[in-house]
Amino acid sequence: MRQKLDEFYNELDKLAIERNSLDDKTEKLKKSITGFEIKVKSLKINKEFEKNKDLYDQLSKTLNTLNKSSEAWVKINLSRLENELKFRDSLSDKFVVIVFGKVKAGKSSLGNFIAEHKLSKQEIKFFKYDIAGKKQDIKKLEEIDDSKGFAVNNLECTVEIQGFNLGRMVWIDTPGLGSMTKENGQLTKDYIQSADYIIYPTSSAHPFQQDEKASLEELLTQKKAVSIFITKSDTVEEDEHNGKLIKKTVNKTADRRAGQEKQVKEEIKKFIKDQGYIEPENVISLSVHTAKEALKNKDSKEFHNSNVEKFYMQFTEIVKTKANKLKAEAPLKRLQSFVENELINSKQELSTSQLKQEVEKLKKDNQASQTKFENDLKDVKNGLSLKFEAMVTQAESDTDTKIKENDKKTGKDKKELKDIYEETFKQLKRSLNEHVSDKLNESIKKTLTDVAKTMESFEETFSVDKKYNTGSIKKDKSGFIRKFFNTITFGWVDLDTEVETYKYEIGDNRDEVIKTFKTSSISFYEKQIDGQIKLFKDQFFNPFNTTVDNFLNMLTAFENEIKQIVKDK
Repeated sequence: MRQKLDEFYNELDKLAIERNSLDDKTEKLKKSITGFEIKVKSLKINKEFEKNKDLYDQLSKTLNTLNKSSEAWVKINLSRLENELKFRDSLSDKFVVIVFGKVKAGKSSLGNFIAEHKLSKQEIKFFKYDIAGKKQDIKKLEEIDDSKGFAVNNLECTVEIQGFNLGRMVWIDTPGLGSMTKENGQLTKDYIQSADYIIYPTSSAHPFQQDEKASLEELLTQKKAVSIFITKSDTVEEDEHNGKLIKKTVNKTADRRAGQEKQVKEEIKKFIKDQGYIEPENVISLSVHTAKEALKNKDSKEFHNSNVEKFYMQFTEIVKTKANKLKAEAPLKRLQSFVENELINSKQELSTSQLKQEVEKLKKDNQASQTKFENDLKDVKNGLSLKFEAMVTQAESDTDTKIKENDKKTGKDKKELKDIYEETFKQLKRSLNEHVSDKLNESIKKTLTDVAKTMESFEETFSVDKKYNTGSIKKDKSGFIRKFFNTITFGWVDLDTEVETYKYEIGDNRDEVIKTFKTSSISFYEKQIDGQIKLFKDQFFNPFNTTVDNFLNMLTAFENEIKQIVKDK
């Protein structure tokens, strides 16, 4: 029965860990992060952007978040990474196995079984960290007594880190999932980050519950090598012994185990699909309890059915062929996990992906603001013709009234028609200029604050004059004689005549002048509005976009740089 067990312990004796240094990559990563912080601190915001308070406030907030992020990456994330690396260095000659799972998932029982069944020549040393983080020696891993529930050793078994050294392997039994304290939480995380291999037990009573899925997903995002075991895969049956009914723990049937293993595998596939996670090793159901009883009773069949042999076979293969590879890969995977999960893809606001989303939103807001600004000004431009017609209609009515009043006047009080219309056009120009200027600034201020009036005045001169046509009449020089000869010759003979020309008034050129005025004024103001659109694009929107693009380019360049640093060799 011990054959598979002894194979594992013998391979563990042969294990020689090769140290793998990533000092060069780590230093480059630190340099990149600190360099980014310096660049961010040098960024300034153009005071011109204050013209749009909302966008300016958003930009200021984004820059502030950039500063907070870069500071946090240096003071918190990088500092934590350095501490992890120091911790890992202290375990550089060990194959670090972490057991991580819920309370009463059978973590300590599994560890004690491995420790108790070592080879006689092998030395083992147990230890634990109390809630204050102080390390002390212990005789074995403390377990929860299932028959008495949480009342026995509840505190020690749920909040303390315990483990043992066996040859080149260090076995760490972490606090129960969800029961980590502030005091032991960081130490647990340090061990997990330093893990070369993780055993994840889930109880057969209720395998792979929601909180277990979440914690397993977190481990997989850190690129950890994980094996899942369904523990306590046994059940209690009643049996007759010496005429009395007794309760006996036996292995669950092969069908029940196969069903639970299939269920767990399907659940795992659901959340690792399309995520790029490393799929865990085969899921195995086992019972440490029945294995211990079978060894004690020398029951090879029951021991075989406990599936502990399968666990040992898988663990032996890992120690024999994968331990050094896992040990060598773990530091780089930790750096990759640090970059991907703590700097780039973190769900927290202090990550490049969150920052880029914020900057992209700012860019869209600026584009929307620019579009609205241009549309508002184009609305003013498109409404010029209608506004002009309304103004001219009113001006013509007012002018006709003035002309009638003027006709009643005599002497010096009477004005020339030309002068009356010149006054009309001057007033029209003032009114039109004021209207366009007010509308323009009103539209501008919807988007940009503190904008002074920048319209030029329309100064072209227009004049209305009386309009004449030219007529002519023939007159003979001889009077009666001409008429006589003309009559008797039926017009074939015409005596000497002369032509007299004269001018006659046919109205004035008001319509032509108004048409010219309209064309000239609308053309002028259209150019003014187009000029304002270009002015603010050049002075505000384009520089704002350039600033935002600089933020994006900085973040993208930083991402590419740190990804390149931790790229696989």
